[in-house]
Amino acid sequence: MFLYAKQDDILCCVHYTGESSCEVKTEADSSDHTEHSRDDKSRPYLCSVKNSLKVNRKRQTGENLYSCTQCEKCYPCQGALGYHANIHIGKFKCTECGICCRDKHNLAVHRRTHSGEKPFECTVCSKRFRTSSSLIVHSRIHSGERPYKCHMCDKAFRYRGDLHSHMSVHMGDKRYMCHMCDKAFSLSKDLNDHIRIHTGEKPYRCGTKKGLEDKPYSCVDCEKRFSYQVNLHQHMNIHKEKHKCTECGQCCQSTKDLADHGRTHTGEKPFECTVCSKRFATSQSLTKHSRIHSGEKPCSCVECEKRFRCQLNLHQHMNIHKEKHKCTECGKCCQSSNDLAVHSRTHAGEKPFECTVCSKRFTISQSLTKHSRIHSGEKPYSCVECEKRFSKKKSLRQHMNIHEEKYKCTECGKCFQSSKDLAVHSRTHSGEKPFECTVCSKRFTRSSQLVEHSRIHSGEKPYSCDECERRFSHQVDLFRHMNIHRGKYKCNECGKCCQTSEVLAVHRRSHSGEKPFECTVCSKRFSSSGYLVAHSGVHSGEKPYKCHMCDKAFRYHRVLNVHIRIHTGEKPYKCHTCDMAFVDPSALRRHMSVHTGDKRYMCHMCHKTFNYSRALNDHIRIHTGEKPYKCHMCDKAFSMCSTLYSHLGVHTGEKPYKCSLCDKTFTYRSNLYHHKQRMHNNN
Repeated sequence: MFLYAKQDDILCCVHYTGESSCEVKTEADSSDHTEHSRDDKSRPYLCSVKNSLKVNRKRQTGENLYSCTQCEKCYPCQGALGYHANIHIGKFKCTECGICCRDKHNLAVHRRTHSGEKPFECTVCSKRFRTSSSLIVHSRIHSGERPYKCHMCDKAFRYRGDLHSHMSVHMGDKRYMCHMCDKAFSLSKDLNDHIRIHTGEKPYRCGTKKGLEDKPYSCVDCEKRFSYQVNLHQHMNIHKEKHKCTECGQCCQSTKDLADHGRTHTGEKPFECTVCSKRFATSQSLTKHSRIHSGEKPCSCVECEKRFRCQLNLHQHMNIHKEKHKCTECGKCCQSSNDLAVHSRTHAGEKPFECTVCSKRFTISQSLTKHSRIHSGEKPYSCVECEKRFSKKKSLRQHMNIHEEKYKCTECGKCFQSSKDLAVHSRTHSGEKPFECTVCSKRFTRSSQLVEHSRIHSGEKPYSCDECERRFSHQVDLFRHMNIHRGKYKCNECGKCCQTSEVLAVHRRSHSGEKPFECTVCSKRFSSSGYLVAHSGVHSGEKPYKCHMCDKAFRYHRVLNVHIRIHTGEKPYKCHTCDMAFVDPSALRRHMSVHTGDKRYMCHMCHKTFNYSRALNDHIRIHTGEKPYKCHMCDKAFSMCSTLYSHLGVHTGEKPYKCSLCDKTFTYRSNLYHHKQRMHNNN
């Protein structure tokens, strides 16, 4: 956030990113400046504003500026002057064109103008940029983000410069003065418009729609051009998201277009045909439909006398005669450039639209849009009978066959979407199971059931999450997992997101303390039945999950999965920074804090910080002296669970730590380490 204040004709700006307010005094009260200590870890984004205020004051008054001896350019601080001096001494010089830059980062960016390298790609429109900052600014076009907000009128801007210009309106700073009448303006744009009153210049002329040169109004976001300014203003409403659908997020040009679009979700069709009683969402659709009954085709082609029901179809058809969009391979003429581009791909075999989740490719963007709904779970088409929703219009039409009872079973009366589904259902009455697994000979009614079953043997996980790269064997498991990223089942206490409503209900008991499931042996209580079943294995000694490689058994299935990766060497959780890999996600999360330097957990006694909460909890016991982990054999207590496990080896004789050089074994890891140091000189 940028905070502005004006006093004694001096405009002061303080860049502030903390959560608490920061008081900034004027020079008269310089002794009262609020400064925050660098050691104050609880407020990591608050810093001293005294120096920033002084630098800003120098910009406004021009006093004590640092001047370059080579070009007399002035800077408000010595650091900025030092960077500028690198240009004169040629410290960072381009070997291609000889231009000098202020630092090595600017030189690296400059070199990309020669190499043409644009390493930063927009994931939405695939446009590429030389710098990450340019990509960040561009991405706001798609996201609609306006991070720079005015604290006086709540107006928001996409660019920081626009906010600075806007603030001059509030501060009364009118630095742009007309040299003819001495009238002053806050923005240079307003001054330029005003000067045309004196010069009589009128650059905006009315034109006819003949070509690109007669479409002077261009959209700055998508480069689409318009003949009239009013059309540009309507079009800009799409980018500004002024008329946005709350159901699917589509943006429309006007409230009327939004109302028409909204009916696709509600199913409302207020316009009825008087001939066949078919209903439509818009009056235009009814007008076009009525021509089916009347046979009216008022739009005629002057070249071939072919007639059309609407003007749009005629305009597109005329492009064929004008050969405006002609294929260079076979000479075929298409109605539009988009149709020609799609047609050309039949010759090249090109499929430019790739799914970012599963890498499947498509010839046209519409096919990709439909496919992407499989991963996102979006279902824009709703049934008017039962309110069930679908991702494709075709799926909705098939679903309607159930209500119309088009495919009905003669045995039980159940209705289906298609004849194929009816045929599969008939096997439940006949007992037929034609699809057999070649590994275990299990048989199935559907081929899709056999495909899903075969993944148990192959270990295949074709469904990947595009958010965290986790993979799944079944699509339904992916859909449940995606609920975590969408925040569908979110705890209002701590913000944790769960896969299903049942998992969320269990999680909420961790806040309420409710534990409705009680062990009949030791009366210990649990928040879910699954925890109780797992706990019962403590009394029975049952470990139902056995490793087929080493016969080791486990009480929990997830522990078995992690253990199996020790045999296979699989480490699916990889660090994208250093390529280090791990067998389970929790180890990866702990490792990532090494790169990020994120130590969010602070000891309130000695202010030492830690990467994760478990390390903090272990550390706090040093201060409290708490030793909750007790040995049941000798009553010795320990502050950490891992220390207790190591100690138990003293009683059991187990020595899990083996030297890779001499096969000697040890009870403690530290003993193994010291052994290598002494006996093998292993550093």
